[in-house]
Amino acid sequence: MNRFPPPPINPSFQPSAPSFALTRSPKPEIEDVRKFAAYLKVNIVRRPDLIPIVREAMATPLPTNWKEYTSDENEIYYYNKTLKQSTWAHPTDAFYRDLIKSKLEKRGCAIL
Repeated sequence: MNRFPPPPINPSFQPSAPSFALTRSPKPEIEDVRKFAAYLKVNIVRRPDLIPIVREAMATPLPTNWKEYTSDENEIYYYNKTLKQSTWAHPTDAFYRDLIKSKLEKRGCAIL
């Protein structure tokens, strides 16, 4: 019996998380910030004002009841033991994408 919960079921394996290793830390290197921003669909050259949000997203820990696992293919996924749900993307990524979108809409911007 496998001691880990199963990764998300997806016959055409396409994790929504980036294929590179992300360092989620309070003080990430600028190259990691650039890569993570691209993953969140933000061009930090055009939108340097969004860097603090990207950094915050990188430093955000997993929410309660979520745990990180690695699949047999060495891809990171997340599992919520209460919901019995797994996902390829960090559980807070959608929140930060929506936050970025909301900030841009408030400013009347469409360029990320």
